[in-house]
Amino acid sequence: MKAVRIIGIVIILCSIVPLGIAAYWYAKTDTFLEQAVKTEAAVVDVGKRTSDDGAMYYPVFSFADKDGNRHKIHSKMGSYPPAYKIGDTVLIFYDPQNPEKTKLDSFVPLWLGPVIFGGMGFIPVFIGALILFVGPIIVRAATSDTRKQPSAPSSEPGRQTVNQQGDKQDRTWAMFCHLTALSACIGIPFGNIIGPLVIWLIKKDEIAIVDEHGKESLNFQISLSIYSIIAFFLCFAFIGFLLLPAILIAGLVFVIIATIKANKGEPYRYPLTIRFIK
Repeated sequence: MKAVRIIGIVIILCSIVPLGIAAYWYAKTDTFLEQAVKTEAAVVDVGKRTSDDGAMYYPVFSFADKDGNRHKIHSKMGSYPPAYKIGDTVLIFYDPQNPEKTKLDSFVPLWLGPVIFGGMGFIPVFIGALILFVGPIIVRAATSDTRKQPSAPSSEPGRQTVNQQGDKQDRTWAMFCHLTALSACIGIPFGNIIGPLVIWLIKKDEIAIVDEHGKESLNFQISLSIYSIIAFFLCFAFIGFLLLPAILIAGLVFVIIATIKANKGEPYRYPLTIRFIK
């Protein structure tokens, strides 16, 4: 119980850095806008920079400040294809104390950074809070004594059949096949796959129920990673901003259900899973 609460707290603490960056970025932009002057700027040139990844186009803006002095600003944000052409007019904000400091009047240069880091911080807060408050309930259910069903003797010495519940220690190892997937929530790269893989490799030849639950957990976590990567790229079409949180929440819910099933010694089949390991 204590370990589950610690895990939840650690995951929540992982949000401090992205939320701090989001708050700092937001405050900095807000301070800039309070003193900035809004004016029109003309696109006088579009520079092209090439690299191994292809070509990017960077607009050059020209505007006059409130004293009538003209300034030429080379944008640091490039695009392909070019977002502007020579002669276009845009709205910008500039610092009257330092006219070279400018920002385009659009969502991306002003607010995209705080939104991205805010979203990155919200996810561990949500997952950590869920583990912190729901986790103890799951642990109580998972560690409570369940009535053992009589089972036929194993045909293989030292190994139980999949259909019997097995003793508490075996069921605990089966639970770890699912719970270790949550290691990704504390920032371990591919921890959702590495955790179940380690448990499965250690105990699959010794405990049949671990072999079954380990393979099922691995198949689900690999499938979940593929879906998450697809959703990430769909963020550029804004669909991913809805899909990605839904995938993460669904993944957490299914892991909880699978953990309870493993504690009861029952098999569990994750939905929407590509079964790479038969």
